[in-house]
Amino acid sequence: MSEPRTDALDVVPQSRQLAVVALVAALTAGFLDAVVSVLSAPEDFASWPAVLPPLALTAGIVLVLFGALAALVAALPARLRPSGVAAPALALTALVASTARFASPDNTLLGFHDCRPEMLVCPPYAARLFLPLLVGSALLLAVAWFAETRGRTDPDVRDAIARALLALPFLAAEMAAFAWASVYLAPRGLPAVACGLLAAGIVGATAFALRRVKRTAPLIAGVVLLGMAVAGGGVAGAVLSDRSDRPVPTAATRAPRGVAPGGGPRHVVLITIDALRADALSCYREGAGPTPNIDRLAATGALFTDAMAPSDWTLPALASAMTGFSPTVHRTVLGEALPRELPTLAELLSDAGYFTTAVVANALLKPRSGFSRGFAVYTVATTKSAPASLDVNGMLGAQIARRFSPAVAQATSADLTRQAVGVLEQRRDEPVFIWLHYMDTHGPYEPPAAYAPKGLVPAPVPEGKPGLVANLHTPGQRAWAQALYAAEARAVDEQVGVLLREMERLKVADDALIVLTADHGEAFWEHGMATHANGLYAELVQVPLIVKRPGSRVGVRVAGPVSTQAVFPTVLGLCRVPYSHEVQADSLESLLKGDSRGVAPRPVVIASIGANEDRLAVLFEAFKYIRSIGAGREELYDLSRDPGEQMSLVLVAPETLARGRALANAHLAQAAALRQRLGLRDATPMPLDEDTRRRMRALGYLR
Repeated sequence: MSEPRTDALDVVPQSRQLAVVALVAALTAGFLDAVVSVLSAPEDFASWPAVLPPLALTAGIVLVLFGALAALVAALPARLRPSGVAAPALALTALVASTARFASPDNTLLGFHDCRPEMLVCPPYAARLFLPLLVGSALLLAVAWFAETRGRTDPDVRDAIARALLALPFLAAEMAAFAWASVYLAPRGLPAVACGLLAAGIVGATAFALRRVKRTAPLIAGVVLLGMAVAGGGVAGAVLSDRSDRPVPTAATRAPRGVAPGGGPRHVVLITIDALRADALSCYREGAGPTPNIDRLAATGALFTDAMAPSDWTLPALASAMTGFSPTVHRTVLGEALPRELPTLAELLSDAGYFTTAVVANALLKPRSGFSRGFAVYTVATTKSAPASLDVNGMLGAQIARRFSPAVAQATSADLTRQAVGVLEQRRDEPVFIWLHYMDTHGPYEPPAAYAPKGLVPAPVPEGKPGLVANLHTPGQRAWAQALYAAEARAVDEQVGVLLREMERLKVADDALIVLTADHGEAFWEHGMATHANGLYAELVQVPLIVKRPGSRVGVRVAGPVSTQAVFPTVLGLCRVPYSHEVQADSLESLLKGDSRGVAPRPVVIASIGANEDRLAVLFEAFKYIRSIGAGREELYDLSRDPGEQMSLVLVAPETLARGRALANAHLAQAAALRQRLGLRDATPMPLDEDTRRRMRALGYLR
């Protein structure tokens, strides 16, 4: 007579099975949370002991949660309760934990702790881990109930599920080791052997789970393999995607605490405001605003009265500010990412020892655009919503996007400010570079109620949306749109004030380098057009530029055209960080004190690429030359007599026109030579997902 079969959990007394299942669930969740913690904050978990707190805390919470749910299942009436307690309690624990992650604003797997308090939303890799977790929970729920019914009569099923359960913590531990090794041992890429080891672990755990399975092997094999492949693939995909290829900052590579690299400023704060015209600020135009907080910053720094954006829309303009190269060189547009051959401001500051973080409020600046390179923490939290509809699907989609996609998370400008303040508070004794990109003055104009203009909305306003300037024709409608824009400028000024006051409270304002500027301006029918990305006239490219040096107490006004492309060499120069001599902008250091002696101004070049029509403008002497490249149309303006650029001199000033034409041709030739020398002949693909396309259409970038 054969011996009775002993299943995997049969050796454990019934009274202890709940404890075994609880321990397995807790360890599995803890190791998975360790994976997310390592990927979320690589500079905080360089040693294994640092991984223990998130692991232990999450494991402890899961133990408590499992115990409570097991008690709940056990308390059910007999007719509703399955024969066992462990399996349904485990499934409910996974489901509740996944739901907790859905409902939590934190950036960790289960939402029970916050390993990075300055993070505003879940980073891309943690977000991508959630959906595999949710799918795994659903599978676990189905398998658990299947085990309670079929397992009573089929020992093979019960044994396979038990073995799969026992294999989970080992698989999760291997995932944690894989993530840790990929971050700290292979920061520039994962060797194939690492992925092979992960796959081997999945296969090994599956083989252990399927040992001695006979009759139901195909079904169980499919379920277990699918669950483990989803979990392992999620981890591997998270590690391999959306990660900078820069070395992870560690204590060995950072500057000593409290010491700025090279004797430069300890804190660098770059504030860029989307679509902000210079004349929207009261420090630039009497009667504007009022914008008292930006005025206060200007009163202790250098205000450049004639600063020009490198382009008339976001991507090429900010790419120039971050690299020092003209749009005609980097050619960063929709569909082409910032070239990796051009070092960014964040990369060079990170290499010099600064902790780098960015929080940007424009969906164009998703990590795939290339702007995230060099940032240890990079958050895209859009503040301008553009829902497809207000029906149930539209609202549900928006809620899901808020939770799981950092590239579409809805936030307020105050959220951006709070995140920046959190970084400064946590790292006040370290060299820090922070980039904030506010979206307030970008359409649609929806200022907070406290700043909204008084009076009735002029009727009729198309589609009931007064913040959208398209199709506004009457003087009343257009005046209302401009009033809304001015209100947005006052609202963002308040956020700048909050940031400055918090920096003063933290005692980091005095030794900080603060730069405030805009990516481009905004048109209000001065040349028959509204919004931006449709011309190189003053209203579209004349932007604020204020630079406050550490210790500066007295403000200066610097006249003469400069480009915000000079942000790159100016910040690096003040931080004593070397950069390439081929950069196409001069540092403004000597001008910050109002001293222009020995400074030979170079012509300021502005380029519109990848928008409605490619254009090139050159500011030289007192003139502005504009060329529409596709149509071959030329314009020439004398800015000393015609600052509004209304009367073209093309037909009456042939010699000046020839000089402008020659400067434009020389710039294009130089750009072509630079691209060849820097190896930029091929575009860097930047695929646009459907959500990005929808948002770009709503904001006017796509038709």
